[in-house]
Amino acid sequence: MLRLRYLLTTITVAALLLLCSCEKTVPQKAEWEQYLADNLGEHYLKHYQQQKAQGKRSAFDFVEYQPDLPNVLLVGDSISIGYTTTVQDQLQGIANVYRIPGNGGPSINGAEQIHTWLGSWHWDLIHFNFGLHDIRLQFGEEQYQQHLQIIIEEMQRSGAVLIWATTTPVPKGDTQHEYGKDIVFNQAAQSVMENNGIAINDLYSFSLAQTARYQKSADVHFVAEGYKALGIQVAEVIKRELKTAKNN
Repeated sequence: MLRLRYLLTTITVAALLLLCSCEKTVPQKAEWEQYLADNLGEHYLKHYQQQKAQGKRSAFDFVEYQPDLPNVLLVGDSISIGYTTTVQDQLQGIANVYRIPGNGGPSINGAEQIHTWLGSWHWDLIHFNFGLHDIRLQFGEEQYQQHLQIIIEEMQRSGAVLIWATTTPVPKGDTQHEYGKDIVFNQAAQSVMENNGIAINDLYSFSLAQTARYQKSADVHFVAEGYKALGIQVAEVIKRELKTAKNN
């Protein structure tokens, strides 16, 4: 069922991103809203609708394209969904910040769908992570590394600057993720990133230092303050790498 859900989502993602042609056209607001209604899934769609009813922003809100700014793509799971709006706020006037529509899931899904997610746009920078779903689904480290390499090679062909975000901590008591596997998977990912010369945003260490304050008890997810802190950290690293790329 998990793979079927990803497959169905991918078909619509492909159709949507094909609208983003080499002229950098973007989906119109009505098209984007219909896409969300059709593809976010019950959990995310319900949450999105609640946010809209309350007049709140969402990571899945329509993004107005500014042609004079670099394009940044956020790729990741629900942790990245949680910090997307803060990154957008922090980079307002600096970059167009988009995220993949929905949850990136495990690395095998990323390996299968990254070409579709990139679409035909020019991406200046991609900030990405996979890991928590791989731990939850009990993938092996070698499989994980192989999937990451496929994802990286596809993103490198886009010409974008790449930033890897380490997987955030798995706290004790979480019943869906094996405690300690976050360290193992981060070590496995670090080897892949170093071999490919990719910058690393160490969200694991950043989060671990303030787990009691930022992370939910026995849950890999964060409280609102935690997501905001993560978003500020992500934005700072993106700004640094965009500046470095511009100066080179």
